[in-house]
Amino acid sequence: MNWSEFVRSSPWVATVQTYNNDWTIYACLQQASKQFEHIIVVDDGSTDNSVQVIKKFKGVTLIQNRKNLGFVNSVNYG
Repeated sequence: MNWSEFVRSSPWVATVQTYNNDWTIYACLQQASKQFEHIIVVDDGSTDNSVQVIKKFKGVTLIQNRKNLGFVNSVNYG
């Protein structure tokens, strides 16, 4: 199997890190769900409605940090 065949046959997973982005996370996940079979979202302690928006999407695994740990730590959790 060559690389191109492998890419087409393998399930791809997207990871998204967010913090207080309820105004953009819906559009982000809507587009990502067209491209990826599974999406992991790490919410970095958002205090807005980001979590509620994320929970509307099927096939999304949500990891919630209790407080904002910063981008690097969120990337590592995802």
